[in-house]
Amino acid sequence: MGNMHRILWFDEQVRFGKYPNSGHLSEHFEISVRQACRDIEYLTNTLCAPLIYNPKKRGYQYEDKTYALPALILTASDIEMIQAIISHLEQTATLFGATAFSEKAVGLLQKIIFHSSYEGNRE
Repeated sequence: MGNMHRILWFDEQVRFGKYPNSGHLSEHFEISVRQACRDIEYLTNTLCAPLIYNPKKRGYQYEDKTYALPALILTASDIEMIQAIISHLEQTATLFGATAFSEKAVGLLQKIIFHSSYEGNRE
């Protein structure tokens, strides 16, 4: 995931009230403006950041100041692997009886999927 360092920088700029835009992002990282726009789109569409453009400041701000970037971003194959582990734990519990450990493990893995951000087709 090559764009996460740019996403983190952009998020920091927004938090500090610097009203970054695609031009700032492209200058800072020496990338094209088009790539910077894709990064901002990724931030809003995939990571569900409540970014709004402030025309007076000519940059972005968060509509919801309590927004935080997800701590974990999973790919489709990550989710498939976790779901396979959950299925295996559940099958084992059915055959041999559920234990407190297996129930906690399944709950934890489901929580990881629920609280992560899904990266979609960006593997």
